[in-house]
Amino acid sequence: MQSAFGTENNSDLDNGEWAVTFSYGTVKGVALCSSTSGSYHEIGSPNENAEGENCWCKAISYASENQNFCNVSSSPWVLGLGYSNADSCKHDCAYNCAGNIQSGSQSTTNYRRVLYGITQ
Repeated sequence: MQSAFGTENNSDLDNGEWAVTFSYGTVKGVALCSSTSGSYHEIGSPNENAEGENCWCKAISYASENQNFCNVSSSPWVLGLGYSNADSCKHDCAYNCAGNIQSGSQSTTNYRRVLYGITQ
């Protein structure tokens, strides 16, 4: 069932990937657990080779309703959440990335803008 908000879509995903379907289409992304910290829901540059407890999210492709996916060329890494340890991060990070953009709250709307690379 699809509402005005997004619904998690976990079909055909690999470990560390996430997808959310909205009325306008589906956004897919990747999750990364890095030792690099940052500001919650802000753009950053996580070390992709240093596993850690900080969950970073990045949109990688988009498909409008009934269309093929196209890659997103320059989406930023955005800090989604910090966990108590790297194992917890690996277990929940992709789920958290999807969850962060599903609701219609003001903070979620701002998070989507950052994740999608919208600057205006």
